[in-house]
Amino acid sequence: MSAAVSRAVMALAVCCLGESRREWSAAMQAEFETAVTEGKPLLFAIGCLAAAWREMLTREEGRFVLTNYALVLGLMIPMAALQIGCALLGLPYLYPGPDGLRGALLEGGAHEALLRGVYQAAIPRLRFSSC
Repeated sequence: MSAAVSRAVMALAVCCLGESRREWSAAMQAEFETAVTEGKPLLFAIGCLAAAWREMLTREEGRFVLTNYALVLGLMIPMAALQIGCALLGLPYLYPGPDGLRGALLEGGAHEALLRGVYQAAIPRLRFSSC
């Protein structure tokens, strides 16, 4: 399992570097195979991920991607917590109408025209950048 996690962390590090640092990512992957044979792949992969994140901060594209992720996470996590809290506690103010959550899930409700546009506008913001 540790090998699979190490490879996933390493793939994330390579993805964060992008095309502009292809040579560096190839060198990191070659050194990663050496770290696997030495028995410390996870530690090496975490170090590569930290270096890739530092590198992202030096490029304009990397700062843009990190800012987008921070903004989306900063908005989406509190909104999801609010919606889940309202659903579990039964608070009706988040869901229009007297039916609460059950009414919000019904198709053809008065809220549907409002929510459809909001969700469709959020979809492009949630797409991940290409690796």
